[in-house]
Amino acid sequence: HEINIFGIGTNLVTCALQPSLGMVYKLVQYKDEPTIKLTEDIQKGSIPFKKKSYRLFNKEGFAILDYLSLWDEDIPQPNKKIMCYHPFHVGVKTYVIPSEVQELDKLVFFQKSSCDYLPSVFRIRGRIRLNLTKMRCDHLRYTNPTPFKVSLSEKLYNAYHACKNPIPSLEIE
Repeated sequence: HEINIFGIGTNLVTCALQPSLGMVYKLVQYKDEPTIKLTEDIQKGSIPFKKKSYRLFNKEGFAILDYLSLWDEDIPQPNKKIMCYHPFHVGVKTYVIPSEVQELDKLVFFQKSSCDYLPSVFRIRGRIRLNLTKMRCDHLRYTNPTPFKVSLSEKLYNAYHACKNPIPSLEIE
């Protein structure tokens, strides 16, 4: 498997009658350099840098939020206070003390080779069903579901906003 073509435009990914796919992979880093897609619709932008992702759970075993950090940051620890930053709203942050931390990343392919055993579709379905039992009902309801939160680590938040709003390097008098 490899990426062998790049394109730009909504109609390349979806069709004009239904312009929203719900998810699209975006380039976030190229050869150690972060890349960012800037757009008027903040939901369609990207958060640059190579990252790790974790799901944080409360005492009842329900998922609280997904937490993104830079690739080389320490793994968040259960029962330790973690500062979680809203990715887009400046200054919106909260402490979370998770009872459980689950790493979400799993390397599947590396340099065109499979890294690990790939589970069957039946095993994947079982994992998804189990994961759904760990979501609060208000996230799963059909009418007006509560959006599931995604937060950033402090280092990733600061790096992202520095990329998004770079300090001017020119001075004009």
